[in-house]
Amino acid sequence: MDSNSESFFVLFTIFICVDLFIAIWLGMLFLISRLGGWSKLSKAYPFPERVQKAFLVRKFQSIQIGISNYNGVMTLAYHPEGLGLEVLFLFRFQHPKILIPWREIKLKEKSKSLFKWSKLEIGSPAIATISVNDKILEEINSYIAKKDSFDDRW
Repeated sequence: MDSNSESFFVLFTIFICVDLFIAIWLGMLFLISRLGGWSKLSKAYPFPERVQKAFLVRKFQSIQIGISNYNGVMTLAYHPEGLGLEVLFLFRFQHPKILIPWREIKLKEKSKSLFKWSKLEIGSPAIATISVNDKILEEINSYIAKKDSFDDRW
């Protein structure tokens, strides 16, 4: 073979491998979003255009939504209106930002084991279950326990 056809073959192989990797990556993110429940949450609780500034932001947090684990790729933003969830940029495909109102978050099961993960039920009727560690639960517990002030508008 001459050098032109060899270099074309190498470039073509690299191009195919990169395309295949991207397709698999996006396919996995699509499945994670659908199987875990993020897609349902994003339809029920889209992030509004106008929202008050977050008073507390926790980056690189780990949570579980349904059967999908988001280990160290989640940003939790505590807004007066609710809990904002955002996934790290590399994992954002099919994972738009969401804002869950505090009144829609209920403590379902507090951890009693060594692993210290508690389950939160989202929505009424339940749309999804989110598992959080005890540190996060302590931070949001006072917000989910009190009545939402925005309910008084109606």
